Amino acid sequence: MGTDLSTKVNNWVQVIAIFIAGLWVAAEFGYFQFLLPQQQPNYLNLNLKLEQIGCSNENSALAVKANITCTNTSNKIIKITAGYLEVWADRIKKTSYDSSGYEKHIYNKLEDYEGQTSRYFERIQGERVYASRIFSKAIFNPGETSSLSRIFHIPANFYDYLDGNVYILSGPDADKLTIRHKVHQEYIEWILVLKENGVDVEYPQQSEKFIQVREKEKINKTRTNDVLSLWKTD
Repeated sequence: MGTDLSTKVNNWVQVIAIFIAGLWVAAEFGYFQFLLPQQQPNYLNLNLKLEQIGCSNENSALAVKANITCTNTSNKIIKITAGYLEVWADRIKKTSYDSSGYEKHIYNKLEDYEGQTSRYFERIQGERVYASRIFSKAIFNPGETSSLSRIFHIPANFYDYLDGNVYILSGPDADKLTIRHKVHQEYIEWILVLKENGVDVEYPQQSEKFIQVREKEKINKTRTNDVLSLWKTD
């Protein structure tokens, strides 16, 4: 009698142990395969490289190539709703500060949030020389990499350096959204376009509606930049 009871108890213990182990495996599988990927942010690795590729003496033009690489480093699909490349060209000018004048200039300039100053040369206000949409409505699988290039031309022997920037808006279902960009003199503004009563209604990025949709759809902004000196080093 005692032996039979002990055997039954052992059998039940084994069954319960197997059942618990099965639940643990199922829970672990569900967590790592489904829940964890949903909780992780959309990781896009962006890279921009500007390079000179030639110069035309006939047209006094310098050819520049912008190489952009985008990699999905997360373990879930990432969809891009909007991508934008812009390149600014800058020149520098010699300053005329003496020692005491420059110290005063430093104090005034660094009052700005992102203030910076150089004693001997300063940047002249730059200008946008190239702009392009990139990767719009693209879909990146986990680990996928995509590259593209853009070629543009600027006047030769005029600018001192180029400053390029890439901006990407992406999310799990970002391809379902329509987001345009509005180019201002010194910055880019994103515009969300929603169809309301058959009419396109625009919501700028500072609006409450844009912010609500961005948070709901988990839209992330990714940015990278590169600077290319145009000085001859030979």
